[in-house]
Order: sequence, then C-alpha cells, then structure tokens
Amino acid sequence: MKNIFQAIALTNLITLPTMITIITGCRAAGYEIIDPVKGQERPAGPTDATASLLPSARLEIVQAGKLIAVTRTSQGIIFRPSADTVDPDYVGKSPCANPGISSAEYQISIDGQRVASTRQTGCEPLEVPYAFAKIGAQNVSLKVISADGETATASQTVRVIDNSPCCSVPAPAVFVTAAPLVAYPAEQVNAQAKCLATEAGSITWTFGDGATSMGGISTHAFDKVGQYLITATCTLGNGQKAQATVTVSVIPSGRPRPAGGAPTLPSVIELGMPPSQVPPNQSDPSQN
Repeated sequence: MKNIFQAIALTNLITLPTMITIITGCRAAGYEIIDPVKGQERPAGPTDATASLLPSARLEIVQAGKLIAVTRTSQGIIFRPSADTVDPDYVGKSPCANPGISSAEYQISIDGQRVASTRQTGCEPLEVPYAFAKIGAQNVSLKVISADGETATASQTVRVIDNSPCCSVPAPAVFVTAAPLVAYPAEQVNAQAKCLATEAGSITWTFGDGATSMGGISTHAFDKVGQYLITATCTLGNGQKAQATVTVSVIPSGRPRPAGGAPTLPSVIELGMPPSQVPPNQSDPSQN
C-alpha cells in the first residue's frame, strides 16, 4: 500500500508542471491583453473607451508652397505628412499640428531604401527637403511613427522629368486625398484621386477591408474600429500604372478627433515648374 501511495505522489509531481504549462499557454493565447506599443495590435471594440488607437497618414509633396505631382530633376522639394496625420490617442492632449507623431521616414522606390528621415522636436514640422536625381515614375512612401511606437503609412507616385526625348511618353503620376482621416464607424470617408498622364487614365480603389470602387471620386464607410490603408491605382490604356495610398484610423464613437475641414484635391495640381517650362505633352486630361 505504501508503494502505491508513493507511485501516486510521484505521478502527481510529474503531471503537475505539465498542467501548469498547458494553462499558461491557454492564457497567453486567449486571455492576455497585448499592448500594441510592444509591436502587437490589440483590436478595439466600438465600446472600448481605453483601447490604444493607431495613427492616420497622408503624404504631401510640396514645392514653393504648392502641392505637386510632377517635378524636374535636381529641383528642391519637401516631403511632409499632412496636418491630419495624427495619433488619435493624443488628440486634445497636444498643441502640435500632428499630435502624437514623433518621427517620419521616407523611401524612394528607385533605390529601394530609406533616403530621408526626421524626428519632431517640440511642435516643429516634420519636413524633409529632397531633390530627385533620376527621371521616371518615383514612388515615395511615408512611414510615420507615433510617440507610442505605432506606425501608419502613405505613398504618392511622382513623375520626375527633364528635357530629354526619353520623357515624351512619361509614366503616370497619381495624387490622392481622403477625409476624414480619423473617422467613426459607419461614417462616410470621401476619397479623391487624379491621374496625371498624357492620356486619360482609369482609377480604381481598394479600402483595406475588402471593398473596392472605381472613379476619381469615391466614398466608403468602415464598419469596425481599426486602421485601414486606402489605395488608388491609376491605369493607362497602355498598361502603365501608378499608385497612391492614405491610412485612415477608425476610432470608437465618442472618442475625440482633430477639428478642421475636410481636405480636397487642389483644382490644379502643380507640375513643380514655371508654366513657360512645361513641355507640351505634360497635360492632365484625366478628370474622371
């Protein structure tokens, strides 16, 4: 009988750590709250008033104070996140134009690597000067990083030209905007895009939740709280394409968001050069 009890006790000693391991694994998989600051996203329900929210993002490319989509080589331009690029967690808590956004990184696709970055000091604007050295369609991507380490991305395709005959049939550029970039569930987000090319291009949309649309102007409402990448693709008849993206942050109803009007496309997208220097083929017939 003594041997039997010893055997039972030994069995318990062997199986108990295994049981603890199983329970711990279940808790980690199903019950532990993951902080998104540590690199993992925690989905926020519409009634979760304390959930950390991910930032929005829209890229602006500026020359001489005007938004541009076409520029020449060696001309100075500025990359910057739009004023409605924000971290919703800091709205109402920061006087800065981009509350909660602490740094920005930019990439040029021709090199496939980061070419410029900046970090905010106080409320200084996140602006980085740049000049393209090569002609062609250049995709500029922006990644903004909030003070909590959360990120959002945006992009724009820029056409870089010079006086070379190779540019007689340039690749398209596409300009995109959306508003509001910080939206509530079921609220309409208005998206606009314009394709700059030597022929009319068609524009298609994806909204990051499985929905799609066509045309230069589109509206969409997101059902759930979260971060969504809206992509506008301009396609020409010859198959050439250009893309631009914005990131929309959908927040629970009742949470504060930035004040201000809804940004729209400028009536004329500047080419980044004096009108007298614009080659005759640099038209913008696409108004769809």
